Amino acid sequence: MISKKASAPAVVAFDKLSEARAGSGAAEAVDPGADIANQYRAWLWFRASLTTERYKLYKEAISKATREFGAKSSPEPMLGWWAAAAEDYTLAVCMQDGRALSRVIDPVLPQLYFRYNMPPAAFRDAVRRHAWATQGRSFWAGIDSDDDATGFANTPGVLTAAVLETLMAGGKGYCMWAGAYMDTRQWAELAAVNGVIARYENTFLGGKETDLFRAHAPEGKGDYFHPWSKAVFVSTRETKSEGLVLISDYRAERAPFWVERSTAYSGPMTLTDAFTGAVVAKLAAGQWDFRIHLQNSPARLLVWRKNLH
Repeated sequence: MISKKASAPAVVAFDKLSEARAGSGAAEAVDPGADIANQYRAWLWFRASLTTERYKLYKEAISKATREFGAKSSPEPMLGWWAAAAEDYTLAVCMQDGRALSRVIDPVLPQLYFRYNMPPAAFRDAVRRHAWATQGRSFWAGIDSDDDATGFANTPGVLTAAVLETLMAGGKGYCMWAGAYMDTRQWAELAAVNGVIARYENTFLGGKETDLFRAHAPEGKGDYFHPWSKAVFVSTRETKSEGLVLISDYRAERAPFWVERSTAYSGPMTLTDAFTGAVVAKLAAGQWDFRIHLQNSPARLLVWRKNLH
């Protein structure tokens, strides 16, 4: 506990030790004249640095045991971390510094859930921020299918959308939560999306996020959905050989709209459904948009191959 009589030099010592232990550069320098709130935050950073050091010791012990006895799970067992969604909560309650821990452990699972009370666009953006903060080690924690939004969780296409939104936003995978409450239809849906992930794994994990496509108004009226629209948006990832585009429509009543590509590529392009292989759109050279209606699912993943010759 720190009182108002706590000495500033002691707080600075906490801060410097935290920075030295974690090596994250996240610890904040504390002004000797700082108020109690700033001093308390410095103490939180110091306390979190001890957690990072403890996890580092765990990882070293696991690696040593693996070298000595081998492993039956994977060539090198991974040490995961179940993180809170908000950094301040993680720091104060869990005594953890996510940025520092991401250098020690393998997957980071932020407690973000694909629910009605968290709009899909906000979910996607939160995953993107976590993926950046944890140096690309952020995993999606899975849909909480036994919560109050059971009807939402049981809607066909929601699991698929949640997994794909995560990967397209920079997440590196998912860990299913509340799987015991899922039915066979949900497991079948998850199996199908796993097959697509395996087929396009290199693009999901190594593809560059681009803005090659964007959505504009229903029936091509000419008005574009705002890039940060909470209801309709398009996500794109590309490698040198192929591209993936996830088209999302989370409106209560989905209606047809248009997807337009930018002038970054004007050549012919054939877009197919990543799950079925069905041709969704054929764009001739100089043709910029195509019409789509997501009737059966809130999100649809399309793929196109690039002509490298």
